Amino acid sequence: MIHEGQQVRIKEINIKGNKAVHVSELIGLLPIKKGSEYNEIDIGNARYKILSLYNRIGYKDAELDVGRIIDGDAASIIFHITENEPHVFGKLIIRGNEKTKNKIIRREVAFKEGEPYNHEAILETRQRLYKLGLFTEITIEPLETFYFTEPVQEDDEVHTQELIVDVKEGNPGAVEIGFGYGDYEDFRGFFDINYSNLGGYNRSIGLRTELSSIKKRYILHFREPWFLNKPSLPLKIFLTKEDIRSIDIDTREVKYKVDKLSLLLGVDKDLTEHIKASLNYEYSLVETTDVKEGIILSREDTGTVGISSISPSLFYDSRDNPFDPTTGSLNGVILKYASSILFSESEFIKAILQSSWYFQIKKGLVFAFSLKGGIAHGFGETVELPLVERFFLGGRTTVRGFDHDTVGPKGADDSPTGGNVSALVNTELRISLWKGFGLVTFIDGGNVWQRTNDIGS
Repeated sequence: MIHEGQQVRIKEINIKGNKAVHVSELIGLLPIKKGSEYNEIDIGNARYKILSLYNRIGYKDAELDVGRIIDGDAASIIFHITENEPHVFGKLIIRGNEKTKNKIIRREVAFKEGEPYNHEAILETRQRLYKLGLFTEITIEPLETFYFTEPVQEDDEVHTQELIVDVKEGNPGAVEIGFGYGDYEDFRGFFDINYSNLGGYNRSIGLRTELSSIKKRYILHFREPWFLNKPSLPLKIFLTKEDIRSIDIDTREVKYKVDKLSLLLGVDKDLTEHIKASLNYEYSLVETTDVKEGIILSREDTGTVGISSISPSLFYDSRDNPFDPTTGSLNGVILKYASSILFSESEFIKAILQSSWYFQIKKGLVFAFSLKGGIAHGFGETVELPLVERFFLGGRTTVRGFDHDTVGPKGADDSPTGGNVSALVNTELRISLWKGFGLVTFIDGGNVWQRTNDIGS
């Protein structure tokens, strides 16, 4: 049997000892109000909010006692604050970094010397330093000695608190090797070597090699995290060499060969926690040879063509894990504009839209759904897009169950020619089995059209 007793409500809330913060501001913070039910959890939350406020404005040693007077069904709550002396940030001492420059660590610091001491700013600094990926251990501790500055008021002194940042650097070099087998590529593999702290400035450089029976790709890449000395504005540079053969999977006959050399320069910007914008410039020299007659649609389908383009993009990403998402979505749009103004020999504009959604049915069981569409249009002297810029579907990464690039328009000899419009739908049920191993069931659908007028015909 439960005896509830008498319900107690808060009759009065008093705050004493506060000098630095007005009582009305403190009362506004509290999750408890006059007339609300007496609850020890809410009182504990109120205590935490007051101390957090004082810690943010430099009173790191503030103390708070809570008194309670209960008379029948009424309770009086008294918060008694002992502010102690205010503190400001002093000098920052950095230790443990043998390769990384002090400048790289200091620019991630979320506070400045002379600002009110704020424990939340210290936690944010620690998080920023971990995100660099350069350190395996980071501690930020106050020095025991205080240095006094001029008093702010006659009765107050501001204490300067120095901090020590101790870091332990990880290995900036990494090597990855992988291989696999597929019906279209036969054996395939990659080798990736990367160094993430070039010169001690958190600049990364690397070389990736991808090889198979139909493709050779070499990518030299460089990343500067603070382009023009601006935070959150990384510069990326890619120099790529590709040799690709498109083949008939049954006869292994070559449909065409592409030899491509490209240089890409780009900047990324995080607009919010979930929204990211990018702007890329790319110049490519594309040589297309051994093209089957039925695939040729434009003058750029044989010989060498220079394509110069800019590509702005915008993405919204709310996935819980970009590598193995279970909830959230990824939605974005990419535009590509190639024009003679940019010294391009082929002129066109392309738009690609995609939307991917992830739903966790239960632990180890995820439903994934994705839509992707593209449309392109040539202008100027470009009537048909170059072969390398058309949309193709079919194969293990698009419409599974169809041979590589075989979905959509066909040429005179039944070879796929690609098109200017595409639509793709993927649905998957992902089942996690054991330590990275899983099972995926899927349904795919999609098509490629030569023109928008061909849709539905």
